[in-house]
This record gives sequence, C-alpha cells and structure tokens, in this order.
Amino acid sequence: MLKRLWVQLWFLVLMVIQIPIPISCFAQQIHTAGKRKLIIEIRPVYPTLARKVNLTGMVRLRVTVSAAGYPVNTEQLGGSPVLVKAATDAIFKAKWEPTSNETKELIQIRFDADQK
Repeated sequence: MLKRLWVQLWFLVLMVIQIPIPISCFAQQIHTAGKRKLIIEIRPVYPTLARKVNLTGMVRLRVTVSAAGYPVNTEQLGGSPVLVKAATDAIFKAKWEPTSNETKELIQIRFDADQK
C-alpha cells in the first residue's frame, strides 16, 4: 500500500514539474498559407545538430489535412533535410479546423539561431 502511494506521488511530482526549455530552442516563425485555420500550432524544436553548425533557413511543406483537421501526409517543397525532419515532426502534432473535405495547406517555418 505504501509503495503504491509512493509511486503515485512520484507520478504527480513528474506531472507538476515542468522542465524549462529555452525559447531559442524552437523555430521562431511559422507561416501558414491555406484555406483552413490552424487551431493547434506546435513550434518545431531547433535540432541540436543544426544549432551546432549554425544551420538556418526556411522549410516549406505542403501538408495534406484530413476533413477532421489532422495532418495525413507532408511533402517537402524546400529546406535542409535536418530542418525538414524537425518541422515535419511538429506538423504531425498540429491540428486545423474541421471542414467537409481534405485540403492541402502550405506551411513555411523559418529556423534562425540568432532570433530570440
């Protein structure tokens, strides 16, 4: 009984504690050009490798969004593969407003190590 209580307490502590992540670890600008409103926007984490080599740039993606508003597929239109991976991972956690049919949305994400 005591062991179970102790485990539950640890889970509670882990849920309450938020590890601070510096804002500079995220992409600074996300621009969407499409028909649907982005409801949940997830900012991509700036990859460690990109930060070490001072890799910056723009990632352009065409995202196929289901009628329910969830990303189904992405197509790379431009950008470094290292940055595209981070952008794609974040896009699959995003959500758009629901509509009656599937749409294609254009997303541009700028990664710039110097911006805060």
